[in-house]
Amino acid sequence: MIKFVLIAFVCIFALVSCGKDETAPKENAPAGQTPETSEAGSAPESAPEAEIEYMGYEFPDTNYEGYEFRILSFEIQSWAYTAMTAEEQIGEVVNDAIYMRNVVVEDRLNIKISEKRVPWGAMTGPINNTVKSGSDDYDITLVNALEAGPLAQKGLFLNLNGIAALALDRPWWDQNANSSMEIGKRLYFTTTDATAFTFDMMGTMYFNKTLCNNLGLESPYKKVRENTWTMDEMYKMMRAAAKDTDGDGAFTYEDTWGFAAHAVDDQYFFGGQKMIMVKKDENGYPFLPVPDEHFVSAYAKMRQIFNLSDGDCISAYYNEGKIAGRKDSDTPENFFMDGKALFLCQALSVARMMRETTTDFGIIPFPKYDEKQDNYYSVMNGNFPTFEILTTQGNPERAGAITNALTAVSSTTLKPAYYEITLNNKMLRDEESIEMIDIQMQNRVYDLAMIYGWGQIHDQFRKAAFSPGGENPMTVFEKYAEKTNSAIEKMISSFSEIE
Repeated sequence: MIKFVLIAFVCIFALVSCGKDETAPKENAPAGQTPETSEAGSAPESAPEAEIEYMGYEFPDTNYEGYEFRILSFEIQSWAYTAMTAEEQIGEVVNDAIYMRNVVVEDRLNIKISEKRVPWGAMTGPINNTVKSGSDDYDITLVNALEAGPLAQKGLFLNLNGIAALALDRPWWDQNANSSMEIGKRLYFTTTDATAFTFDMMGTMYFNKTLCNNLGLESPYKKVRENTWTMDEMYKMMRAAAKDTDGDGAFTYEDTWGFAAHAVDDQYFFGGQKMIMVKKDENGYPFLPVPDEHFVSAYAKMRQIFNLSDGDCISAYYNEGKIAGRKDSDTPENFFMDGKALFLCQALSVARMMRETTTDFGIIPFPKYDEKQDNYYSVMNGNFPTFEILTTQGNPERAGAITNALTAVSSTTLKPAYYEITLNNKMLRDEESIEMIDIQMQNRVYDLAMIYGWGQIHDQFRKAAFSPGGENPMTVFEKYAEKTNSAIEKMISSFSEIE
């Protein structure tokens, strides 16, 4: 698979790179990258066009006569690749893959791709204004999931299932995303591989290989392959790593911890055990189930590894555990890079923050509940990008056809540029991490309770996990169930009124 997508990538490179300026000022580089710190992938001088494939996609025999395809997206961020366009090639593989992908699609469909970028968190205003005024300002929008849910309830988005040209059942679309975000056979937003931001926002785990070896612990890679990477195994390894380094009799920021994380990261471990707050009925509508014994047990396992004391978990930055000795620089990421924690939980984009670290690290999936669980699962960070088509779009089929092309071509050009080339050559230390990322990419989890925020139950379960007395999840459920069910019913009612 890796060999195939790399062939596709270098073929695209060969077709469109001739005669292009390979230099660009720093400000044209993607977020967090500069030409000085980037590393370009190599490519052959030429490649037969017949070798280029996009997971079975074929361009339609359509000429859009120079149409301007308008994308509304976020300004470039330091912590994620949010750009959908690139002005030129600069020798950085992700930037150049975006540029080349766009050149190919523009040439084959005779279009011009443009992008309007708004500040982070400021997407709601332009979308509301566009629909309210009846304007056809954008062909697609890219909205973070936490904003997309409320906007969908206002009836601002078209049902993507009704746009045949999108071909949402094809393999270049994430079927997990489509099925998860569909409500009552309506899909108002989903993900797309046309933006590398999608890959950046996948939750993942990092482990310190040197610390693991020094402690004589079995490699997590081996545990994953043998299906023994479970919550209990992670906790055992955390306890083995916890050490009162300075010998003062208390665990502080000067000691070695089993795990470094932000408080909100508990959601990843709950989802990793195949646990979600809200399920769907036979008609595809969400409902809040009463927690069963498995739910309660999974919750207890999650709470155990997030014990903010005794060397288990240090929630650096916000310092929920009130650990002594915290400095402003003590973020979970820095703590991990300083070799003071065996594990780190974060989004995949954080791997770029560790570009210069000397800590030898690897990437692994979140642990299973137990060995009987079918797969490893990775919850998407709530800021993951979703794409939409506004109700004021004048030609939804055209917008769908172009988005379909961008997504399909990206799956074998942009994705390998980010995935196989960028991660493998720049930041990760071994091929085994690439194998682990592939496992996670195949089983991404999209949590509707988090996206829509119904009754705040998702946040309340998270907060309860850190309460001093270890609040029982059944208590949380009983307190917020009515409010959550009411919010779900209100959403279903609002969707039923949308034509």
